[in-house]
Amino acid sequence: MICPQFMVQSEENFPNNTKFFPEYENVFISEQLWLKEHFLPLFSLDLGKLNKDFLGHVIHVVNTFEPYDGCIGDSTKEFHNEFCHSNWFAFQIKEDGKYQFLGNQGYFQKNFKKYYADHVEEAEIAYKKSKQHYQETGKVKYYNHYSKKLQNLALFGFGSFGGELEIDNWTSFPPPAFNIYGIDDFFIYEDDEEGCGEIPESLKPYYNGSVLVAYKNKPFHQVGWINSFIPNTPSTPIILYEPENKIVLYVFQYS
Repeated sequence: MICPQFMVQSEENFPNNTKFFPEYENVFISEQLWLKEHFLPLFSLDLGKLNKDFLGHVIHVVNTFEPYDGCIGDSTKEFHNEFCHSNWFAFQIKEDGKYQFLGNQGYFQKNFKKYYADHVEEAEIAYKKSKQHYQETGKVKYYNHYSKKLQNLALFGFGSFGGELEIDNWTSFPPPAFNIYGIDDFFIYEDDEEGCGEIPESLKPYYNGSVLVAYKNKPFHQVGWINSFIPNTPSTPIILYEPENKIVLYVFQYS
């Protein structure tokens, strides 16, 4: 566990030196700047501010335009790989601190911005308005595209950091690179296998009695459940981190 779970109601509750609205060039490797067509960078956070053992491990919290309906990756299964399936995708933090997306470019729905132009435009306008306001005032606010006004985030906050993983429907269909332990018969793999069986001895100290996700027998830790403050983007991505291989994993709770 990175730290005990705590709720974040405003930017004032964030650890010091959190960088909101980082530039794309500071988030994604130069070879993958096409990712700006699919992601909005929300903030960058040194996990060492939550737990000194993670000092220097900087997580970039991003969110996607997709999906309009269903789960991200649902309509592009031919482009799934060992790291990215429906509702799951992953990055690796490189030596320069930037993200390398571990999936294929085809994982994202082709012509999504064309087909859902209004949906995307509303998100882009809100992002620009919130970013501009933050740059001018140091305050993060939610842009309501109905009222055309910036609103305080105190009603629903930013979500939470830390805490233990809890089993729910996000545990369905993990990509093959990731082992998931503790799931019951309802939460199955895409190939209908029922999880990964017995937990290896090296991972047992990290198992909380509910669910454990691992990569190459190294455990993921929950960074948090992050409420998106940009409309028309997935509301609550769950962000996990495996520090030895510097893998950042995004999964989504869905209804």
